[in-house]
Amino acid sequence: MQSSRPIIVKIAKESDELNWNSYLLKKKLTVPISLFQLQFVVKNIFFFQKPIFFVAKDKRGNIKGLCSCFLVKSFSGKKKLYSSRFGFNADNNLIAKLIFNYIRDYCSENKIPEFVCTSGFQNFNINSEKYYKISMIMELKKDYEFFWKNLRAKTRNAIRKSEKFNFYISSNKIHLNQFYNIYKKNMLKKDVDVLPFQFFSKLIKLYGDHAQLYSVLDTSGKYLGSLILIKGKRIA
Repeated sequence: MQSSRPIIVKIAKESDELNWNSYLLKKKLTVPISLFQLQFVVKNIFFFQKPIFFVAKDKRGNIKGLCSCFLVKSFSGKKKLYSSRFGFNADNNLIAKLIFNYIRDYCSENKIPEFVCTSGFQNFNINSEKYYKISMIMELKKDYEFFWKNLRAKTRNAIRKSEKFNFYISSNKIHLNQFYNIYKKNMLKKDVDVLPFQFFSKLIKLYGDHAQLYSVLDTSGKYLGSLILIKGKRIA
């Protein structure tokens, strides 16, 4: 039945990697968390999660939508399929419905009682229960002076102070261990599950130029903090 339609939805293969990533990176408001490499990161670290990536193509093989999902099985045997953040993307609402219905049928056939997907800033009109989360976005269309004037006075003062201390930014990945130590301490303090170190190291390695570790150091080389930035062509 699917083959008679102009759009065909199926489970993605490794041969889809290049086109999958190209499609995601062109999306204006989709942070490319769900690059094809994400399934290799998860597969090698979280043995209780099975990556299942769904793709929608036209008759020429061009990708028109996708959904990066992971099947989780609890100790009691209960199954749940969920997408990664910004994992559900489609060119229009019709394609989004086709992908959603295909995944719903897949869940029914495989006795998966629950499916949760997140579409980021895309709002699709699909007949399903919806939850909303707030994500902030800052457009960087203006010049440096515009952003400087629009910062709070407190923030500008903090930046001026940091300049006096001659802090500098390093993109060297050798600081990943220090980043992880602070990350782990903060997650434990908040009583939040801690991702293993291998998750971040594999993510940075497999994402290449699309994942960068930026660290702040003082003039003596003392480490002060880091962030991991995942970036596409238009958004990060």
